[in-house]
Amino acid sequence: MALTKDKHYHTQLRTAITAGKWDSDSPGKDSKGYNLNWANLLRKFKKHCPGQNEFAEVVSQTQHLYLQLAAGQQKSAVDGPQRSQTSPLDLSDDNILPEERLQEGQAGYDVLKTIPSPSEVSPTKLQMMHLGLNYNPKSTLFVLAYYAYSLSRPSESFDILSKANDLTHPLKRISASKSATFASDVSRPGLDHPSVSSWTGGFSAVEHSQVNPDVRDGRTWSLIETLRSVCLKGIIQCLCISS
Repeated sequence: MALTKDKHYHTQLRTAITAGKWDSDSPGKDSKGYNLNWANLLRKFKKHCPGQNEFAEVVSQTQHLYLQLAAGQQKSAVDGPQRSQTSPLDLSDDNILPEERLQEGQAGYDVLKTIPSPSEVSPTKLQMMHLGLNYNPKSTLFVLAYYAYSLSRPSESFDILSKANDLTHPLKRISASKSATFASDVSRPGLDHPSVSSWTGGFSAVEHSQVNPDVRDGRTWSLIETLRSVCLKGIIQCLCISS
């Protein structure tokens, strides 16, 4: 059974960001099972998932920030002592962009500022988001706050996070049993080797069903970005106290 393209690309993008494939050359696959780079994955997602351009932009800018931070950390590794290997998006003192990356970081920040905040989103669109048909508008605030922090503006980052109101809301939506297993395999065996229908050339719906439902509907990603934002807010508070 072939999977509709909107569900396919929605699942591919959700799986990629939840797995943290930010520096991967092939974070997803097209509807025929061929590898896609980030640019083409986002392009196909926007084409087949109308009304989700904001979410695609948030993902694009998150990936862009990852690459900028990674480049800065690689330079630090050459110029200074080696550190344990962690994701560039892991919160630490390495999450400040070097001077030569500030202009690129500011450009990404400016793009995110053009996306409507939760208070500016229409009630109809908010209803669509709650039905899982669009992204969580707080995602924009979360990544915007991360950009501000990486641009050495902790106070601005804190103010942005304060607009998100109850940061722990996604934690309440995920049951204890599901949250205990969210960090298990993002996709079950078989997803990396998709079967292609010889009749339709479509991506099999079997692979779609093999992806953890919490990953597929975005709840796991909401948990990840919420935990990161809670930690970021705590780090900024500690900085204010120590200063």
